[in-house]
Amino acid sequence: MSFDLAFTPHLPFSLLLFFSIAGAAISALRMFQSLWGGVFRLLTICLILAFLIGPQWRQTEGEILPDIVLLLEDKSRSIGFGARDDIAEEAILETEAQIEALGVELRRYAFGDQLSTDFTEALRGSLTDIPRDRLAGVVVTTDGQLHGPLSPLPALEVPIHSLVVGDPDTQFDRRVEVVSAPRFGVVGDVVDITLKVTAQNETGPLRTQLLMGGEEY
Repeated sequence: MSFDLAFTPHLPFSLLLFFSIAGAAISALRMFQSLWGGVFRLLTICLILAFLIGPQWRQTEGEILPDIVLLLEDKSRSIGFGARDDIAEEAILETEAQIEALGVELRRYAFGDQLSTDFTEALRGSLTDIPRDRLAGVVVTTDGQLHGPLSPLPALEVPIHSLVVGDPDTQFDRRVEVVSAPRFGVVGDVVDITLKVTAQNETGPLRTQLLMGGEEY
């Protein structure tokens, strides 16, 4: 609860200033004739000006809102391999308990689908209903690494943490890059598309599988 003094003038400031100067001058002239008469007139003018200024004593009641930590959950297809989704959920629950123990609000936001994991779009969409002055940090649970340009990311002055789940000895991060592809194709004609698969910390042949419409091609 807080108290403050506010003013709602009934006249423009220029008119109030004019009446103040005119009233002070009239009261000063009156004092030459009668001291007490001039003082009485000055007090009367001050009361009138105080009314015109419109002072108000306001009482405000409110509550302190907690900070918010945004938790982005990767729900892409790959996180379901090797029970990584269970590992991620366990990490999320532990993180949630630690954050809420500090009196901080945690908001979870799922992103990703069967085809893509767009972190930039997920971050932009999840921030639409979070006041920036209450955002304390961002935590991302994922099974991969971010890559590509991140310039479209909203400007944030909070830390972004990443919890990468999975076994680093048996599960590696892979990335598929489109090297070349035509801008359009004609139905029935053959087009050439060149893809590059990057597998970190892996050597030897890499088995690949191409799906089209959910079926192996």
